[in-house]
Order: sequence, then C-alpha cells, then structure tokens
Amino acid sequence: MNKQSKICTVKTGWLLSSLAIAMLLSGCASIGKGAAEAVLEKSENEDTRQCQVWAKLLPALKPI
Repeated sequence: MNKQSKICTVKTGWLLSSLAIAMLLSGCASIGKGAAEAVLEKSENEDTRQCQVWAKLLPALKPI
C-alpha cells in the first residue's frame, strides 16, 4: 500500500465516522423534541387543581 492510498483510507474513515456521529446526534435531538412536545401537549389541558394558601397578611398589603 502506498502513501496516497493510506491517506485516502484515513480520510474515508474520518468521513464515515463523522456521518455516523451526525446521524446519531440528530436521532437524539428528534427523540428529545418528541418528548418535549408530548409534555407540552399534556400541559395544554385546563388545570383543574384547587390550591389554598394560608399566610399572615403583610403590613404593606391591604386585604381585598
């Protein structure tokens, strides 16, 4: 094997590795996007929980 073919083999290896990493990372991004959209869709429903808060009245605030 001569020097030129070794360089070509190394460049091809780097190219294939870079493409594989890019495809894997884009897949992870798609999964993350899907999970985020699912959470946001679920949170769009009306919140029917009733909260009650007990605290002392602050002197600077007047009761309504």
